[in-house]
Amino acid sequence: MNVKISEIASSSIMCLEEDVDLYNAASMMVESDIARLFVCKGGKIFGVISLIDIMAGSLIVRARG
Repeated sequence: MNVKISEIASSSIMCLEEDVDLYNAASMMVESDIARLFVCKGGKIFGVISLIDIMAGSLIVRARG
């Protein structure tokens, strides 16, 4: 397959601080039409959260009551 990464990579990159709640992270994804966000701490990227991660987190919170 001769497809360059630049041809399929997301060009919309967003970073949020680690203390942002799930609702606000999901809202950012919906508003920006993206499925992943970088998670930053002190201006450095230390993780990635996906829409699937947020959905799973929401289910866990609801299950716990």
